[in-house]
Amino acid sequence: MSFAPSKILKQLYGRFDKRFGIGPVSWPFFDLLWVHSGTIKLCIGIDREILTISAPAGILIFPDTAFSGQATGGVAHASICHFLAPETDTNGYHLSAQADRHHIQNLIQFSLSYEQRTTPMEIRIKLLAAICDCFGQHIEISSGANPAERAWRMAQEKLDQIRGLSDVANFANLSESAFRAMHSRHYSTSAGRHLQNMRFLTAERLLVTTGDTVREISSAVGYAHAESFSAAFTKSRGKTPAAYRRWCQRLA
Repeated sequence: MSFAPSKILKQLYGRFDKRFGIGPVSWPFFDLLWVHSGTIKLCIGIDREILTISAPAGILIFPDTAFSGQATGGVAHASICHFLAPETDTNGYHLSAQADRHHIQNLIQFSLSYEQRTTPMEIRIKLLAAICDCFGQHIEISSGANPAERAWRMAQEKLDQIRGLSDVANFANLSESAFRAMHSRHYSTSAGRHLQNMRFLTAERLLVTTGDTVREISSAVGYAHAESFSAAFTKSRGKTPAAYRRWCQRLA
């Protein structure tokens, strides 16, 4: 690797199945996803490149790289590590080295035990740097040069100000109907569902990684009223925001 981790934001171990998938999302930080058991299928980049990752194996995803996925053939157990590193002007991913996959898994399990024991951050970062060194060649993917992708990236950055699709369309200098048509050429879901999922994925991240209130989170993801946000989140995710936060804490 040509960079060194500087701060670990979150490290969790849990399960994925067809009900609880991964994404679609693009994080503003690095995401090390390791499959401990089972198989996960990922779609990565705007061209939706398909990657199948079977345990023990993993992927190191660079910031602002869009991806989604889910377990295949049942339940998969995996861990994630979100971390910061010096600025990078590229996106894409690294896959774990095939010959080292068992050694990497042992290191990651060791790293998870550090998290549980509240080991000092500087020691955890040194171990994470060693794990990152075990990943192979960088694979760069489409950076999202099409207007729809650029508009969605800007919407993510200003999500608290987005009230509807017309606001997203403005970033592409298009009418809402023209933006919907352009979006459909690049994505498998409708523009409306994409915006809703963007709000809820951001809300999930804030519920898990911050102590912000539900009202504060609802405002951060573009809802004018916390009650409307809670009702929509519950309908989509099957849990109230508070219940989702408790569920993730148990998963961790």
